[in-house]
Amino acid sequence: MKISVLIVDDHPVVIEGAAKKLCEEPDIEVAAAALTGRECLAKVRQLRVNLMLLDINLPDISGLDLIGQIMAVRPDIKIIIFTGYELEEYIKPCFERGAKGFLSKTSSFAEMIRALRVVSEGGVYLDPSFDQNFRALINGNHQPGRRKGSNANILTARETDILKLIAKGLRNHGIATALYMSDRTVGYHIANMFAKLGVHSRTEAILKGKALGLLPEQPVS
Repeated sequence: MKISVLIVDDHPVVIEGAAKKLCEEPDIEVAAAALTGRECLAKVRQLRVNLMLLDINLPDISGLDLIGQIMAVRPDIKIIIFTGYELEEYIKPCFERGAKGFLSKTSSFAEMIRALRVVSEGGVYLDPSFDQNFRALINGNHQPGRRKGSNANILTARETDILKLIAKGLRNHGIATALYMSDRTVGYHIANMFAKLGVHSRTEAILKGKALGLLPEQPVS
């Protein structure tokens, strides 16, 4: 049986290039493509694809949230995260939510095809460009640079900067302006930070940050 693939990416040129190469393989077919999270969920409900290449950086739904929504509809579907985004911060949360593979957009098409076959056969795939620290994240017991018993590296430096600005009362656009980032990039950093801290709101994030010593007890000046 062929590997039936759904490609989810907000760049049509990426979809077209990947689909063209994948369709050259006798055991792979591209069943459909989606440009947004909502379109992805519609395709998942309509089609019986068994594997998905999913860009985490979509315009309408956080990729992290989307994984959970996909799993709720089709718990049997296998998801490979396919992205050029800042990878270190997203590997562990993606695997925790049910993804089975993580592939960089800098990878070759040969590596993409290998990833599809590995995951389709029940394996877990992590881009070979990642070092052993990243590979340990699959087991859920390690984060790069973290010292045992230390809270200092729960968040990345960028996430900590964002948390401090949240504590100052800035909203996403203000944070984006302060850190020279796009609003959407800020949103993804915040979603990942919430996942790491186990919180669901800015207020909870501030309180958790103070409890862990990531923020001073007094308001950030």
